[in-house]
Amino acid sequence: MEDLHEDQKNTSVKNKNVHLFSPKNADITATVKFETLNKLNRFMPHVSGNEFCVLHFIWSRTIYWGKSQEFICARHFLKGIPNVIEPLNSSSRSLSRSLSSLVEKGILLRVHHEHSGSSYAINFKWEPVIMKAPKSSKPKNTGGLKTPKRLAEKTEENGVAKLATGVAKLARGGSQIGEHKYDNNKLDNNKYDKEVSASALTDILPTKNKKEEVEKIKKAAEDFIGRAVIRSREARERKLTKAAERETVADLERLWREEIRIVHPDYPPPCWSAKERGQMKNFRNDFHAEPEPKRVLPFLKFCIENWNRIMTCRFRFRKNFSCPEFPDLGFIMAFKKDFLFVYGDENFESKNLGLTYFDQQVRALKKRGYTTAQAEKAVRERSAKKVDDTVEAELKALKERVRYECAEKEKKIQEVKQLERERAREAAKRYKEKLKQQKLEEEKPPIQKRELDADGYPVFQDNFGPFGDFDDE
Repeated sequence: MEDLHEDQKNTSVKNKNVHLFSPKNADITATVKFETLNKLNRFMPHVSGNEFCVLHFIWSRTIYWGKSQEFICARHFLKGIPNVIEPLNSSSRSLSRSLSSLVEKGILLRVHHEHSGSSYAINFKWEPVIMKAPKSSKPKNTGGLKTPKRLAEKTEENGVAKLATGVAKLARGGSQIGEHKYDNNKLDNNKYDKEVSASALTDILPTKNKKEEVEKIKKAAEDFIGRAVIRSREARERKLTKAAERETVADLERLWREEIRIVHPDYPPPCWSAKERGQMKNFRNDFHAEPEPKRVLPFLKFCIENWNRIMTCRFRFRKNFSCPEFPDLGFIMAFKKDFLFVYGDENFESKNLGLTYFDQQVRALKKRGYTTAQAEKAVRERSAKKVDDTVEAELKALKERVRYECAEKEKKIQEVKQLERERAREAAKRYKEKLKQQKLEEEKPPIQKRELDADGYPVFQDNFGPFGDFDDE
């Protein structure tokens, strides 16, 4: 690491198509690569963005490939090297300015060659120059008073004076504060110099009451910023109006992006490609070449504002077909017949395709003469009333259900009681019949038993008395 980039002589040796510093390359290990990259990151606060990109490009061509220096021409910076490194996103003028600045600072070592190109190496021993104020042993001048009170008063007065100077600089340089994040709030300095003069700042010069001074300065700054924002917005609207009248490809792209920012604020609109610009140019020429020239901007606004409805109307029935979620110019140019058909449909606005129920109700009320605010308010009130009616109906249905369940439960209880009574009645009836049968059995005469003979047959008893013997005659 210590041997990298010692004092180089302004000589070079041509080896095939590569020019090298003298001496030749040293061995660069992975540790050295890491240390050099870490040192390169420490240069970041002291260089601009373009300069740091150039430094990182040179590091990728030298240290990353195990070289302490390398021949790099402008074509390598701007167009890259296939399968080796990608080009920088910079112009040739910006590249030349960045290289010269790095060489002047001493961060970059460069050796020009006779024919073309230069050899470059990064000076990792470079340190930023920090200017330190000379130490003085003289006491501070406090205006004759060296007490802490006087020092505090002078410090406060200096702070108020600096704040007033800041407001004056703000007045001369303009403001970039606005409600719209895409507003361009740069002001014309010459125009403001005519409005603001030294006499206009006399009201905010230091007085005895420091709080009043700060409030005056704040109020003056807020008033100035408000006027600046209004002027910048008016200038921006004038520029957009002129762009809508010209309808060049660049103007249409700017108006396209502005409209997308308004309708789809969460979607960052990409820039048009060269192909899309060419398609838009041909499309605009076809629009203007008709017997009755038409404007392209209303068509683009229509596509952006009704994008979801157009996708629902023309493309939802196609199988295995995916539509972009946000407006895309390439998609419009690919299916411009469908978009032009919808744009020429007079009944398209009356259709409720792709609209929510709330938007459908608002549109229906607007057709009856309501304004947008009145229609939205009426729909919200109707929705709230509908919700209340729904809740009331649900409560009523719940009460009826509870009442029905209670009635069913009571009915089942009565059925069980009736069944128990019938069972008790049947049991009592059977018991009475049993008692009656027992009583009848007790009242019956006893059964007399007959005598049996030797063979087991009952003996016949003659109850007729003595009549004599019977004759056979």
